[in-house]
Amino acid sequence: MLLLTLSLILCLMASVGVEINPRLIDAKYAVRGPILDIANDIKAKLNDPASNLPFDELIYCNIGNPQSLGQPPITFYRQVLAGVLYPDIFSHLPLNSDVKERVASILKEAGGQSIGAYTHSQGLKVIRKHIAEFIEERDGFPSNPDRIFLTNGASQGVANLMQTFIFKENHGVLIPIPQYPLYTATLALVGGKAVPYELIEKESWKLSVENIEEAIKKAKEEGIEVKAMVVINPGNPTGNCASEEELTAIVKLCEKYNIMLLADEVYQINIYKPDMKFTSINKIVKTLGAKLPLVNFHSTSKGLIGECGLRGGYFELVNFSDEVYQQLYKLASISLCPNTVGQVAADLMVKGPKKGDPSYPLFKKEREIIFRNLREKSVMVSEGLNKIDGIDCQNVDGALYAFPTIKLPKRVVDAAEKEGLKADAFYCMELLKNTGIVTVPGSGFRQVAGTYHFRMTILPPKDKIPSMLQRMGNFHRQFTQELEKTEL
Repeated sequence: MLLLTLSLILCLMASVGVEINPRLIDAKYAVRGPILDIANDIKAKLNDPASNLPFDELIYCNIGNPQSLGQPPITFYRQVLAGVLYPDIFSHLPLNSDVKERVASILKEAGGQSIGAYTHSQGLKVIRKHIAEFIEERDGFPSNPDRIFLTNGASQGVANLMQTFIFKENHGVLIPIPQYPLYTATLALVGGKAVPYELIEKESWKLSVENIEEAIKKAKEEGIEVKAMVVINPGNPTGNCASEEELTAIVKLCEKYNIMLLADEVYQINIYKPDMKFTSINKIVKTLGAKLPLVNFHSTSKGLIGECGLRGGYFELVNFSDEVYQQLYKLASISLCPNTVGQVAADLMVKGPKKGDPSYPLFKKEREIIFRNLREKSVMVSEGLNKIDGIDCQNVDGALYAFPTIKLPKRVVDAAEKEGLKADAFYCMELLKNTGIVTVPGSGFRQVAGTYHFRMTILPPKDKIPSMLQRMGNFHRQFTQELEKTEL
């Protein structure tokens, strides 16, 4: 039915002289899919007493959008942003000297009194210098500011890299399953092939060299040339944190097969388990002296900054030739430059006030509060989901999400098929209609055949999580029990 509908749309558009790139139609992005459309329809009815909805608010757990769910912006970040946009603010408000100094340094690099002008196509040099210093301090190895590209969020960087290196129909990219749908959507747009490798759920979504080698072997048998491998660490949607041993094995494997590594590390500060720590793939590559090409991505949307709407991010090129750099520079130049507000946000993400600066005490306190709340919510969500009979969730050790398995009776699967839906999509739609909780079906992230999941964020306010989980548990029990009775 869905294919027929798409065909009809294409035919109708063709009849009026408008055609759509079929690659765009093939691209799927579940995070903002049909369930969000239903949620938006419900939102419009919330204030209508005649709607008889069984809830009085929607809780959006579908996307990692911290400030939309109550995470406050950090004062120092917003003061600097305000200053670069309106330098006269200092004559109206008594802002700290370190705010004024940061604003002055950014405006000086921008060439005057405004960041409303185009910058260098890779972004302002002073910001790239600060990012290189951040990487060097984190990993213990030098970083070259000239190999850093500021981007409109990490997503644009991913798109640029895919567009540059994936250009044949048999070009493939290893994608972790479950995955963040940005990768398969971007591959669909450039015409490449997703080569799925499965994470081991029962071992906290562990990276498995055996699974990856099996995926490479299968791809070769199908005539697919594996050009790159995506590693998302900490994991989205899985909430796992890869160990140094796992990542070292991945680097050695990619060297063995001559595969470029794409390291999505946008959640690197979001690690909640005390005995875990983030290790960048860049550090491992340089410790081993490996020569494989590596790209590191980071974003202002996550971490403790949570400035999603400002669209700030960067990627760093490691072990790439000057020729490749020049081509990526040309691609960046076509868009002239990344947005300047996002560039400033990226600068703030990697370089806040330091100890002894007047803004430091409040900055430190605000970040500690945000992190503590996230850590507490990660435990609340993990434990709460595991208390629901029929739901099994790995611990949320990092990132901003839980990705639990849901046990669904055959009747749900059959009912979903009747509606032309996958069983977990049907489940998430019914969950939304009955509880107001907006989640994303696991099928939107791909999953092991025969399993069903959903993704939800840990971002709702702490005081709302217990009642949210209670509503979710009541729904799951009633929904599955009623269908099981129907089967009998």
